[in-house]
Amino acid sequence: MSLGYLSEVERGQKEASSELLAAICDALGVRMSDLMREVSDSLAAAELATTANVRSLESVSLESVSAPVAGGRPEVVAAA
Repeated sequence: MSLGYLSEVERGQKEASSELLAAICDALGVRMSDLMREVSDSLAAAELATTANVRSLESVSLESVSAPVAGGRPEVVAAA
């Protein structure tokens, strides 16, 4: 693999194949299963945080974030 290609992978401009990931892990002395486990754990934590944020937003009722004004159009107000 070229340094240019590896740089593109690092910047997210190219996708790394499983063969490339295996070569990188081998060069770094890291087991691929450990790398995948760490990525999986990070992804799971991000998903949990996103789910918690969505549920928090769902619990806020529409009435608590808008109030009617003249002309019948709602005005967004700060929710406590």
